[in-house]
Amino acid sequence: MSSKKSNPIKKGLLLLLRGFIIITALPVVYLIIPPKKRFFSKEDFINAMDNGAVIVMNHTEWLDGPLLTLIFLKYKLNFIIAKDVYESRAVIRNFSEITRCVPCDRRTLDFQMYSNIVGEVKKGAVYVIFPEGKIVKEGAQNDTFMAGGAMISVMSGRPVIPIYKSKSKLFKRTVFNIGKSMQATLSGNGLNEDTQKFNDALCREIENLKSLKGELK
Repeated sequence: MSSKKSNPIKKGLLLLLRGFIIITALPVVYLIIPPKKRFFSKEDFINAMDNGAVIVMNHTEWLDGPLLTLIFLKYKLNFIIAKDVYESRAVIRNFSEITRCVPCDRRTLDFQMYSNIVGEVKKGAVYVIFPEGKIVKEGAQNDTFMAGGAMISVMSGRPVIPIYKSKSKLFKRTVFNIGKSMQATLSGNGLNEDTQKFNDALCREIENLKSLKGELK
């Protein structure tokens, strides 16, 4: 029996539904919560995205994923979603297929899934992960900053693009501060140590991006 993902009819229907949602949502979103991008370096961003990368962003609301998809329509973003959230409701599973979400178990290290993701990133794919693992109030300090994004970067040799996003407010700009791509420095002391050091640096950088200055586009 073929899997749901390999069903060409369902795949076609999902693509049509995805296109319909994007066409319908785009003008509404830009009218009521206009997203704006501020780049540390747009050239650096494009180079990283074109060659495979991991986006690591703070998580302030359920709109984070859809908004990222809309502002970067040129790129086929893939999202890593917690497996327990993915399996909690049928509507979430169906929405996840439309938005290209990949479920990963955050309670155990899913080496097979991460290995697949690493392989795709090496080939040029872009994955998005919200390392806080939950929605966190804007400006609040979170004591959990999971290292999945850092690990994918270390294993794939591709950079992480750190992003800080403000919480959406009606008829006000929703700002995405997009930092310089970051590459892990390998110490030779093993995957765990390199990943943790890199993850700590990413956490600090996303915090610093709150105050990024520059032109909004």
